[in-house]
Amino acid sequence: MNQPNGNGVVGQGGLNLTTKIHTGWADDSSTPTIEINQSTGTPIANTSVSNVFRYVQNQDADGNQTGVSLDNDFLGTNMRRFDPIKAQENMPQDIQNFVRRRRAGDLNPGRQGGLGNPDIPLPAGADVQVTWAGMYYTGEDGPTSIGYQSYDNLDDTIFPRSRQEREGAPGRPWSWDNLFGTMPTMPGNRPNGGD
Repeated sequence: MNQPNGNGVVGQGGLNLTTKIHTGWADDSSTPTIEINQSTGTPIANTSVSNVFRYVQNQDADGNQTGVSLDNDFLGTNMRRFDPIKAQENMPQDIQNFVRRRRAGDLNPGRQGGLGNPDIPLPAGADVQVTWAGMYYTGEDGPTSIGYQSYDNLDDTIFPRSRQEREGAPGRPWSWDNLFGTMPTMPGNRPNGGD
């Protein structure tokens, strides 16, 4: 299996899975109680679809959850190869990128700074989540980039704050806090230029 790229996403290949459980004598404050890492990829020629899933959970001595960290990254390139008719068209191939990251409890240290300033509180210990999806797509009107991003504090009842753009979205999130790890970006060049 290929190694993860800068987005933590694995290229073509099969399945790679590791699970670590530190309970009883193996449980200490320096390692997560539960850690699951899974990477999948597809061997389809001229295309790449991969998913990286990482789940970390801390528990106290009584087995109660004290913290959660969840990363789910999907990247698909040359997506038209899945459709035999679209694959015959002499057009650039579609790229899709989807990222969801969540931090809660003792695995959420609070706002860390980064690109821009998300318009939502990210207090330490809260159950917070970011979702970002990007796409480079060539339609009848030519190539474009599409984007969607939302932040949500799952501990409150306030509706998530989101932004979307159907044409000319940047090849990355509009804002990103390093609390959620490395900021994802689209591979390749954005259609019609820009960042």
